[in-house]
Amino acid sequence: MLTILGLLRNCFRSPKHKICFAIWLFAGTFPGSAIATTVVAVVTPSGIVIGADGKGTESKAQKIFLLNGHLLIAGLGLEHVNSKDTGRTLYDFPTWVNQIRKNVNSKMSIEGLVPIVENEARTALAFMRNDIESGKLTKDQAIKYRIDPVTVEYVIGGYEGAIPRVIAITLKPDWQAKTLAGPSREPVDPTKEGDSVDSYICWFGRHSAIEKSAIADSEEQKEFAARVPVELAAIVAKHHLTLNQASNVVRAFLGMQSKADQEFVGFPITLVTIPKSGNGWVRVYKEDAVVLSQPPEGKAGR
Repeated sequence: MLTILGLLRNCFRSPKHKICFAIWLFAGTFPGSAIATTVVAVVTPSGIVIGADGKGTESKAQKIFLLNGHLLIAGLGLEHVNSKDTGRTLYDFPTWVNQIRKNVNSKMSIEGLVPIVENEARTALAFMRNDIESGKLTKDQAIKYRIDPVTVEYVIGGYEGAIPRVIAITLKPDWQAKTLAGPSREPVDPTKEGDSVDSYICWFGRHSAIEKSAIADSEEQKEFAARVPVELAAIVAKHHLTLNQASNVVRAFLGMQSKADQEFVGFPITLVTIPKSGNGWVRVYKEDAVVLSQPPEGKAGR
């Protein structure tokens, strides 16, 4: 296992890996459900696989959706917000996604999706900006109510031409300017010279168990190796993962994080796959699977 450490750190890109746990609990609003999410993305030459856990504060929550068969969006931060005074729904992630879906067509690339998400986010989250600008929410209150520095984050995936892309769009309070800053986009594609643009792994949200899998001889690394030995061998050998192998890696990481962080992350998990050609698909897994692949007979332990 000692030789795997550097390879994992080279392969597993975590440009953001933020904890997004926003509780909008002040003045005139309160959350029907706030979420602490883990999202894992695996990009391969064959396509993109992105998965999210399904644990909500009060019930199960779907945090990732396929759009028109070839794009996807996942949400971290807020799931549902009601007005404390009127009970009116101010923000609901699945409902918001339906509004996004109305503006997506079959020929749209990921770059075409970005401004739609940004514009809809500005509109839907205007109540947050108003509360900050009016002073209803201050930095001290945000700390007290555990509002994360990045209040809302959207992870979108899809293709730009033949290139698979993953982009994060974030909104966060700017306490000095007294506003909700953003949305700002942050591509998470490899940027170093020589890095592959179609083969990498990254994650967002709660990530303690995932990150520790890159530590040599850690329990998390041993667990990852036990769950997906075939996929780990491919990663170490610098082979590209198949879509099925990419799915197994996403499931393994989400399973590990759900086990390590049961208060905030949990099943069911939802995976969205977008192949390089053809329509994508959605798979929901209600329970964890501790072993997702087996090496061919006679090769185990080599």
